[in-house]
Amino acid sequence: SYLFNPRSKTNIAAYFGQSAATGRTSLLAQCSDLNQDIIILGFLTAISYNSSPFPRLELSASCPNAPTPLMTQFAPGLAHYPLLEEEIRLCQLRYGKKVMMSLGGRDKVLELRSESEARGFADLVWGLFGPVGSVDGGLRPFGAAVIDGIDLDKSDGRPAYWDVFGAQLRARFAQDKSKDYFLSAAPQCAFPDTSIPLGYLLQCNFVWPQFFNSPRCEISSDGFLDTLALWSRALSSGVSPLRDASAHSTRFLVGLPSREAAAGSDPLGPSDQVSVALLGESGRVYVLGWV
Repeated sequence: SYLFNPRSKTNIAAYFGQSAATGRTSLLAQCSDLNQDIIILGFLTAISYNSSPFPRLELSASCPNAPTPLMTQFAPGLAHYPLLEEEIRLCQLRYGKKVMMSLGGRDKVLELRSESEARGFADLVWGLFGPVGSVDGGLRPFGAAVIDGIDLDKSDGRPAYWDVFGAQLRARFAQDKSKDYFLSAAPQCAFPDTSIPLGYLLQCNFVWPQFFNSPRCEISSDGFLDTLALWSRALSSGVSPLRDASAHSTRFLVGLPSREAAAGSDPLGPSDQVSVALLGESGRVYVLGWV
């Protein structure tokens, strides 16, 4: 039977929830795919929404959902997804896969204005998607289902206080001994990233820079190999006491689109360049699929 290994050199992660492809598949179908180890739900797109202190969740319209009475009254940006609630549990229990919740998404702005706001938002995200108890069940989008971690995918140029957000989540992870939780990020490929600070990235179990849609460093560009080396050195040299024991070092994955429509141009380029890059970073580079 399948057993997830966060230190595996063959892990593949893929996003689910905000593309045309979502309507042609299901979360359970992705989880049953032997080639996928981590499935990331996207996205939580706003820290607060419509004068509400609760965030906004935007998933594909093909995912059945309806607001609960509490959501209608207090959290208009949220809805309950009963099918996803069931499928998250089946993904975890039947297939052993990890299901994470991603914050951000293309062209979305997530700005934290203080350390206290960062800690408060981390606690709210934990209450909405982590273990049941700290937030009323009528406000939880996936009901009693508990995600396996949080992913950050943003390119808004607002990096302040996200390291504090990550540290607060790490503190919450440590309080639940029932299972491992993971932290990840999908920065742009240019290093250093201008939206997700290194202080957050060094707390992550997985970092998957997006090596596409960026002429300076996408995988088909002349700058790809140098940028790959910069990321690898930065993530391997940093030591964070906040990272849990589930990974001895931050796992570095190469973010690529798994379908042509997810990239504005051919992202792969010559296959020999990709092969050399992966061999040159043996044991450090993994693959992330963007669906």
